[in-house]
Amino acid sequence: MIRRPPRSTQSRSSAASDVYKRQVLTVYKKYRENPDAVFETKNETNYVQVTGDNQRDNILNIINTKEAEEVVKMQNIYIKQAFRYLCDGYITAIDNQYKSSMAQKLGLWIAFYTVLVVIYIMIWLPLVARLNRKIWRTKSLLLMIPMTVSYTHLT
Repeated sequence: MIRRPPRSTQSRSSAASDVYKRQVLTVYKKYRENPDAVFETKNETNYVQVTGDNQRDNILNIINTKEAEEVVKMQNIYIKQAFRYLCDGYITAIDNQYKSSMAQKLGLWIAFYTVLVVIYIMIWLPLVARLNRKIWRTKSLLLMIPMTVSYTHLT
């Protein structure tokens, strides 16, 4: 006789699933310990001889038992919904990670350009101003030399 999970609990718990798992384990142990056990399926056409060894074929065909069918029903009820819930949570976590990643990239971009502006103001502008002054000094020194002196040195 197949034991049913308690009906008194309204919340979904793993107790019902545990009952069916234990039943399948019991069937597994039955066929594991007794190789000559008769394999009872809901339909004899579902029995598949894979290895030719009665014991191994019984163990491999446990999925064809009534108990395993009830485990599949329990999986459809509980596990699929739990899997959907976990998938939704995973997708939400990925979205949150992507959003926080984008925020981090934006913050890094702003910091990078702030550093560039500071370098431009603190280093580049004074360097260009100093070079410009040196160029104008050199130009004015060259303009002080009379043209006749520069012509005499050329010839």
